[in-house]
Amino acid sequence: MPLATRHKAQPTASRAGAADVVVYESTATATGAVAVTVTSGDPAVALTGAPVTLGFTATSWRTGQTVTATAVDDANAVNERVEVRHAAAGANYAGASAMAVLRVLVTDDEAPPDAPD
Repeated sequence: MPLATRHKAQPTASRAGAADVVVYESTATATGAVAVTVTSGDPAVALTGAPVTLGFTATSWRTGQTVTATAVDDANAVNERVEVRHAAAGANYAGASAMAVLRVLVTDDEAPPDAPD
């Protein structure tokens, strides 16, 4: 697979304001222009400029590109795992969309409701 991600073992975004960064890297020379589209599978995680489209070329394929995942506030007190998906098109990257789905842990900032007495 000519595309890889570099990130913490568990990317995390907090509804209290903390965001996490994922770096997309090419692991093989791009033989031409390649577009990689990154999308969040849930509105609980906003990606900078979503959907994010990254470009790799024959001259820039070695340069990692970052995507920032930011949690969107909601009214519940539930932590969630949100899938971030990738699709690649162009040159020798056909099929890179089969890359593993990245899961981002979204931690909530609301306190859980009090337990009934």
